[in-house]
Amino acid sequence: MNYQQTLGSFLTLFIMFRIIAVAEAKRLKELMYLSRHDELTGVGNRSGLSASIDSLLRRKQRFMVAVINMDHFRGVNDRFGQEYGDQVLCAFARRLLSVVDEKDVVARLGADEFVLLIKAVNLQAIESHARQLSHQLDKPLELEQFPLQLGASIGVAVYPRDGDSVNTLLRSAHLALYQAKKSRNDWCLYREELELAYIRRVQIEQRLRQALSLGQLSMVFQPQVDCAKAVYGYEALVRWYDEELGHVGPDEFVGIAESSGLMPALGRFVMETSIREFSEFVGAQGEMWKLAVNISVLQFLQPGFANDVLVILNELRKQGVRVSMDDFGTGYSSLSLLRTLPLDELKIDKSFIDGLLDDHKAQKMVASIISIARSHQLELVAEGVETQGQYLALMAMGCTLFQGYYFGRPAAFTVEPKPPINNVPSD
Repeated sequence: MNYQQTLGSFLTLFIMFRIIAVAEAKRLKELMYLSRHDELTGVGNRSGLSASIDSLLRRKQRFMVAVINMDHFRGVNDRFGQEYGDQVLCAFARRLLSVVDEKDVVARLGADEFVLLIKAVNLQAIESHARQLSHQLDKPLELEQFPLQLGASIGVAVYPRDGDSVNTLLRSAHLALYQAKKSRNDWCLYREELELAYIRRVQIEQRLRQALSLGQLSMVFQPQVDCAKAVYGYEALVRWYDEELGHVGPDEFVGIAESSGLMPALGRFVMETSIREFSEFVGAQGEMWKLAVNISVLQFLQPGFANDVLVILNELRKQGVRVSMDDFGTGYSSLSLLRTLPLDELKIDKSFIDGLLDDHKAQKMVASIISIARSHQLELVAEGVETQGQYLALMAMGCTLFQGYYFGRPAAFTVEPKPPINNVPSD
């Protein structure tokens, strides 16, 4: 083999190795990209997010971490299919990319949860970013089939104030996100008291599990009266006293039961205990009253709950079962449900009654609810009536059924049978 042939062979081998090296470098680059980006949306994934946060931490630059959870996304896949749900996620990711600067980071942690890393100079700028972000995410997503408006909840943490590592910053942002969802606000900035609230929430959840398994909750009953102040029924209300936590109000532990999967067990306890104690009381008194038992909206979404209700309600026999919407005008209770639910009764929320005598808006709201009840031929109960002035004002507005401290506080039944009526005069 002469010199030129040898040189040609070496050049051929060099070119081949070069091609292989370039291809391998490209493959490694693609693998690195895939390892740090979400396959569906193309934004960063958890690994890429951690690397980006670590990079910012090394530079010791102030930045905000915004954890974003899409509202009402859970039902999208069930209603429209997974393919449509994937389109929604991609459209949401594009929306996030459109509202941040090129130097900022967008990542998807999983499901419908995303994270933004945004460089910010001061707290005022951070709050401005959060408000603008919330406003943009509230706009409908443009999809092939039709626009879809979901909205989002946002939890914000700030480096270095709220954490100095990937885990602590994400934890702080998640605590703020939970608070945003709980208070039904669009966004929430982390603060130290959220940590204490989280610890208490965990304590309540764990102790509530134990209380339900050991039967440590109890029921009290508050009278419901008509316009003549005569008792026509009772509402069953659950109470809980814990040896470690003391008295825990239902306004605190019911929400935790709903979010932690304990609502079916709590609802079953309330239903069974209320019916048993009410039946014993009615039997001892020889009277017939109505019993109102609260059922969470989430319970109707639990498989098998309807069957449980039917089994329990069959024990009532002659006692009629009616459907009432509690706290009308707040939370889950809205006008749209009047069209879909087989309702017999509305209950005016206490928050409207509190301002009835001196708040013109509250007066107009109560008047509107009374009008709605009449137009739908529904009975109406005003709850939370605490003064004679409120009672008289509601009477004047046309309300005829009432409940509140003015008429009687919730209390446990004392089962003491009435003495028999003896019409024969004694000697």
